[in-house]
Amino acid sequence: MTSSQKVIKGLAIALAVFIIIGFVNLIFFILGGFNYIFVGKDDVTYSVHNIYDVSNLNIKVSYSKINIIDSDEFKLELNSLCEYSISNNTLTIKDIKKFRVNPGADIYLNLYIPSGKVFDDVYIDAGAGSVKIDTLKANTLDFDMGAGKVSINNLEVYSHAKLDGGAGNFSIEKGILSNVDFDMGLGNVDIKSSFTGNNKIDMGMGNLSIDLIDSVNNYRFDIEKGIGSVSIDGEGKSNGTYGNGATFIEIDGGIGSINIH
Repeated sequence: MTSSQKVIKGLAIALAVFIIIGFVNLIFFILGGFNYIFVGKDDVTYSVHNIYDVSNLNIKVSYSKINIIDSDEFKLELNSLCEYSISNNTLTIKDIKKFRVNPGADIYLNLYIPSGKVFDDVYIDAGAGSVKIDTLKANTLDFDMGAGKVSINNLEVYSHAKLDGGAGNFSIEKGILSNVDFDMGLGNVDIKSSFTGNNKIDMGMGNLSIDLIDSVNNYRFDIEKGIGSVSIDGEGKSNGTYGNGATFIEIDGGIGSINIH
């Protein structure tokens, strides 16, 4: 991809996100008055305890706040704007498809997971809501971040991780990631992690900071920097391949800075 194509791509992403967010906000504003008929500020909250035999997680919401919390017990807490089901060892959580959003309704789900729990497959579509995760461990992860802020304290993915950025900031405080396919989108990304396997980061518009937990000598980087700067351990880099480690990271730059240290 040429530099001019990267500029066009970045501007297109920014324009598309701006239009989508503006349109969604307009719809919510128009429907807000009607929604007060259905949902009050003190909507019902309920808890689900004793969740067993769950090896997969499927969360698809449009505007709920998602909180995944360390706990001694596997349980779920949500209000009546979300619903859940358990089938074929999969816990599914989703919005109720009604005109339910208004400025007074606090739409959220809290999922409490024992710290040692490892899922087989995890799918999260966060929509326009924020995501806060204490610890999440899975063999495979498919994460569509949407337009909200994503903050993860500890993320471990052992087989493959597909991350699709939207229009918000994304951070991982500590990670163990394998075979990552990350499409950044629009926003700032801060990742502190180790990587294994073959990894690709396709940058959109924003700044990317990768703090490697292990030695940079374990990695081989293939960099096409786009519009902006790239540095590895504080040393500026141009397009090319650097290092000869066993773990491969391909970075396709967009508009913004990339710092690896």
